[in-house]
Amino acid sequence: RAEWSQVAHELKLTLCNGATLWSGEEYVLAFNVLNPASQQESPPISIELVGGTSWSRVAIEKPGTWLDPLLVCNLPECELGLYPTDCTTCASCPMKSCPRQALVLDSCN
Repeated sequence: RAEWSQVAHELKLTLCNGATLWSGEEYVLAFNVLNPASQQESPPISIELVGGTSWSRVAIEKPGTWLDPLLVCNLPECELGLYPTDCTTCASCPMKSCPRQALVLDSCN
């Protein structure tokens, strides 16, 4: 179950309420986030575990680039033969065609 607090800007996930999570097992959490239409900087992100075993809140490390989580930017409109490399920059494409998806694929086809 997930609960979002707009006041605390906090997402609380209740996992396996009443069940046991085994030591040494890998558990993967996945969820979709709908970004706003307007630009936003990547906010501070942290994780904390509360339960039978508790971990103190720890900040998530971010690369400090346009790949930072929850960073929302409007990609620049690039001239023909160029593609966006980040939120503000266009670069020439080394291949014959240069799709807008090159930003996501990190390659030109």
